[in-house]
Amino acid sequence: DAAVRSVAFSPQARIVAVGCDDGTVALWDVANRSRIQTLAAHVGDVYSMAFSPDGTRLATDGNDGALRLW
Repeated sequence: DAAVRSVAFSPQARIVAVGCDDGTVALWDVANRSRIQTLAAHVGDVYSMAFSPDGTRLATDGNDGALRLW
């Protein structure tokens, strides 16, 4: 299992994004406790994440030096 490196909640706290040391970001539905989607985001650790104020976008930063917008 991958280790969690970062966590971000959407503005309405309906979705939580979990960034791991394997470069993935898992999006979870908080109310249903179910995984919505897994993103192959980075090579190596996902250091930080933030949702846009309206919750429609997610920015991630990783060990590979890339900043990605989803």
